[in-house]
Amino acid sequence: MIDMESFETTFYTEKNGGCMDETVIPFLESLVLDENNVHFSHLKEPHIGGMSSVARTGYSLGSTFGALCGVPYMGAEGISEEKGYYVGFNCLSELLNAENYFTSATFGATYNDWGFGRIFGSHHFTKINSVYEILQSKGTFWLHDYHTFKFFKKEITNIHSLGRPFFTFLTTLDTHEPGFVCPRCPTGSKDILRAAKCTDNQLREFIEWSKTQEWYNNTVFVFYGDHISRDVVLRTYSESHNFDRKVYNVIINS
Repeated sequence: MIDMESFETTFYTEKNGGCMDETVIPFLESLVLDENNVHFSHLKEPHIGGMSSVARTGYSLGSTFGALCGVPYMGAEGISEEKGYYVGFNCLSELLNAENYFTSATFGATYNDWGFGRIFGSHHFTKINSVYEILQSKGTFWLHDYHTFKFFKKEITNIHSLGRPFFTFLTTLDTHEPGFVCPRCPTGSKDILRAAKCTDNQLREFIEWSKTQEWYNNTVFVFYGDHISRDVVLRTYSESHNFDRKVYNVIINS
């Protein structure tokens, strides 16, 4: 399951239901157009759309909690916030743990970043990998996604070697506004679009790698945007098109 920071339908081509003359996310758009995959849309075919962000899911902590637990996060959005995680409530991780799944969460920020890591700690994930576990050191508070993807591949390989079914969760970060570009990103004038293209490329590479692994055919992949972007570039694009912005989603191998 991959939670993609601020991934929304504005990135699609206008002909397919988005805002762009040329797609920003060719790989992810192709996944949605593939009839073998599952996609939830507010638009009728042949256009592709997305999901609505319901109350209290319009930010990363709330949307991730909602995706994993199926209920809204009711705590305050704060760095030191410790309430609202419904300790004792059975979320997806508890249900899978009961079936002997190994549950793992990986994200390139600190455990306490806006209380994000507490989602996984409060709901019994077998292993939690924050930026500190990825780097094996402290002092860095945020990582570019290409570091996280590299670690994530090793994490899945190690977990698979245990011979247990597994659920792995990854959060991307580079498409947080205003867009954080890395040496792997394409050139361009708008950082948010460059970062989105970069994430699209990294997800393509991840799926290509996954297809070479023996566990691929027996694994369901869920890619979803955590909420629409707060970036001014995307807001301007959408307003100029009078566009109803929705959240990206696709399910592969279901």
